[in-house]
Amino acid sequence: MPLLWYKLTVAPALVAVATLLGRRYGQIAAGLVAGLPIVAGPILYFYATDQGLPFAAAAALSTLLGLVSLSLFTVAYAWRAWSGGTVLSSLVLGWFAFVVGTVLINHLLETREPNLAEALLFGVGSLVLALRSLPPAQAPGAVPAPAVPAWDLPLRLVVTALLVWLLTHFAQALGPTLGGLLTPFPIASTVLTVFAHRQGGSEAARSVLKGLLLALNAFAVFCAVLALGLAPLGLVPAFGAALLAAAAAQAAMVYWQLKRQG
Repeated sequence: MPLLWYKLTVAPALVAVATLLGRRYGQIAAGLVAGLPIVAGPILYFYATDQGLPFAAAAALSTLLGLVSLSLFTVAYAWRAWSGGTVLSSLVLGWFAFVVGTVLINHLLETREPNLAEALLFGVGSLVLALRSLPPAQAPGAVPAPAVPAWDLPLRLVVTALLVWLLTHFAQALGPTLGGLLTPFPIASTVLTVFAHRQGGSEAARSVLKGLLLALNAFAVFCAVLALGLAPLGLVPAFGAALLAAAAAQAAMVYWQLKRQG
């Protein structure tokens, strides 16, 4: 029962913090926060406690490859929204792109499993390509701050808790490869993007997705350190090292963004 309680509270609590920070500092900041391992981190932790360290290390490596599918989601959603698509059509296209990417990668992994360096190259490379493939930004204009529905935050928490429970509950049946590929499924980022799109239009959605792609570089570092360190270091030291490495990568990314804007 205690483990189940953590599963249903830790990740939703982290998503709540990310949501509130995003509202305070804007759409790109929301994406930057959403790209951190606020959902996938707890999922990989519960993989380790439920299924063992080797399972979690293999899942972390597959999660790196799952970034390719997540990158496809961001580009598909952004372009559909930019071309005048509705929130629903943009979401359906984005999720379809994620599913297609996941199926293709899973099929390729049946014949050959990449090493950590290759997985990191594919994951980070897809983020760079996706960032360069986003539609052009629209001209800035005065956009009133959108009203936030009272049910916005509770919905995010419920969806996050459901995702964590489903992925960890069926992890053994999915296996470390498919479970890892599905770990970056865009739940937190979907909610942020959909609400931004509804309330601020396609440019607001694009800003969230841009921030997400920037932050996912820190997420990639987190997964790489986990895949490398779980076996030799153990559970707590490996997660501590992964979190520190992700924080350092995120700080460098924020500094780079501020320097570009300045």
